[in-house]
Amino acid sequence: MRVRWRAADALSNVKHAEYSLDGGDWTRVDPVGRLSDSKAEDYDVTMAASAGREHTVAVRVADDDENQAVEKVVTR
Repeated sequence: MRVRWRAADALSNVKHAEYSLDGGDWTRVDPVGRLSDSKAEDYDVTMAASAGREHTVAVRVADDDENQAVEKVVTR
């Protein structure tokens, strides 16, 4: 399964992002540009997921001040 998202912060740089598949461990991921150095970053991740099954993907992103945002999506 391929998951893409954009993280943005109006005041600080995006420091890091992680994802969790089906409630599993958080996995850190680099932005597409490989360096977290701006207020907006794009992410593109391919993860192993069984076809035809429902999956929950959660994404957690933090800025330079460690303020975090979490979003999730359920997909099939």
